[in-house]
Order: sequence, then C-alpha cells, then structure tokens
Amino acid sequence: MFIHEIAHAFHDDLVLRFPHFEEGMARAIEVEVMDQLPSYDYWDRHHSYQYDVYADALDDHRIAATPAAFTSGPLSLLRYQLAGYAWGKVLIERPGFLAAFNAKLYSDALVDPWVVTDEAKLVANGARQAPLVEGRPFSQWYYTRGVFQNPPPTGDFVYQRTSQQTFDVFSRGDAGEETPYGGVPVSWEARDAAGVLLASQSTYTEPMGFQFMWASIPDCYEGRVQYTVTAELPGGATVTDTQITTARQRRGAFGAVPPDIVGTVTITPTAPAGPPVSAPIVEGAFEAASLATARGTFRADFTRSDGSTSWKVFTKDASDYYLALE
Repeated sequence: MFIHEIAHAFHDDLVLRFPHFEEGMARAIEVEVMDQLPSYDYWDRHHSYQYDVYADALDDHRIAATPAAFTSGPLSLLRYQLAGYAWGKVLIERPGFLAAFNAKLYSDALVDPWVVTDEAKLVANGARQAPLVEGRPFSQWYYTRGVFQNPPPTGDFVYQRTSQQTFDVFSRGDAGEETPYGGVPVSWEARDAAGVLLASQSTYTEPMGFQFMWASIPDCYEGRVQYTVTAELPGGATVTDTQITTARQRRGAFGAVPPDIVGTVTITPTAPAGPPVSAPIVEGAFEAASLATARGTFRADFTRSDGSTSWKVFTKDASDYYLALE
C-alpha cells in the first residue's frame, strides 16, 4: 500500500484524471518495486495473480469503464490488474518509461495545467517515450487495450472471467453507470475440444450479477474448454457470450486455440533474444512450460488449417501467462 500510494504522490496536484492511467501506472510501479524486494511477501509478484496471468484473454472492451465507475463495482479489482499489467508491459520493455513520462507531464503542465484531463496529450506523451509496445505503434497498442477504452461501450453484457470460470451479467448506461442483473435466469455449458458436453447448468445470478460455473472436468483432460453463457434479462431479451480457455491453469506461456489453429505454436524470445520453443497443440491447447520464469518480449508463430501462418508479439513478466490466439 505504501509503495502504491507513494507512486500516486509523485504526481502531487497533477493526478491524471483517467484511472486507467493513474491507478494502472501506480499498480505497475507497485509490482515492479516489489519484484526487486524479494525478502517481502507480496501477493502479485511478477504479475502472478490470477487476473494477471489471464490478462491477455480478460482484457476485453466490455470491462472498460468511465473514470467514475473504474474503481467501483465487482469488476474494479480486475480493472486495476489489467491496467497495471498493461503499463507493466511497457516498463518491462522500457524500464525508464514512467520516469520519462512524468518528466514530460510536469513540463507540459507548466504550460497547460489541464493536460491531466486530455487523453490525447497523455497518449502522445506515452508514444514519445515508447514508440513501440508489443511490436505495435504505441497509439495503436493503447487504443486496442480493452480496459483503456474511453468512453466504454453501453448496453447489456455477459462478461466471462475465464481465469476462474465466473461470469458477470450487467448493463452500462449512457453516463457509464453499471447496474448488475441480480436474480436473472442464466444457463451455461462447457464443451471439450471435440465438442463433447462436459457440464451444463440452469441457475440464477447472485445479487451482484455474477455466478460460478462448476464444471466437472476430468483430471486427465488439459485441453480447450468452450464455455457458453446465456442470460435472460428483464423484459425478455437474452444476451449470450462464448469464450475458450484451458481446462486449468498451466505453466509458462500457455493457451487454448480456436479449431482453425493446428500443429504447433512456436514462441521465440526477441528481447532479450533466445532460442525458439515449440509447443504442440494437443486437444486444442498448448503449453511452453520452460518460459514460466522468462521475462521480456516474445513472438508466437502459428499455422491455420488453410495453411496460412500468423504471428503475435507479446510481453510478459517472469510468471505464467495465458496467450490468447484469436
């Protein structure tokens, strides 16, 4: 707590008015400092907390929020973690990023004290300090982060926290207010990589709009699981969401893949450079366990069933990491 709040104190009266900047950067600093203090117990060392491990899959536009709603409701911790790991990725690639970002912020504020309310100028500052993040221009990377989306989307949503087989049913109004749908009928099912039904249930959401999916998955099965959730909303409308994940958390860089990705996933450390690691796709999932303690930027190459090849650049800390290949 001390480190997190001291990180905010560096901004003094220039607290950034966007929590995905201000709180996310403070969380990133908190994790980075605690990583360098190994004698202290810490719950999120190397971004090893469950939300961080699955950040690549959880960072969805549906969990974006207005500044007023970011730190409230059942999704607030998730937002902290996703924003924190996003800025943590920039720190992994460029350790001096936040120091340079703050220096530019302070000099800009001498000319325009309201720079803290101008998202475009803050993004421009970030792009100046880190032209590329995860292999993409900074502004492109920034605007594709779900948790950074401003304003957030409105409407009715089912959002799956695939890290823990939990889902949330809620609505977001035009002013950004979020209202959980408590006590509404929901049904869900889980299927394995062959499409075989593993579990299903019809139930109701809890008062805060969430519910668990307790799927009895055989201990010997480690492959892809597809969860589909359908909620019946007041007034008769329905909203459905389908996500894939692995049967359980695995080691290193791991993940579930859509049916059109076949063969192997080859992951190559690029910064720092290292030898490639090949992870065969078995029952719709892969695991590169040797990368569990690897920190840096990596490139994943994979092949689709039509023979075309694709790749994805990602940055992770020295912990397990769910790599979403869409």
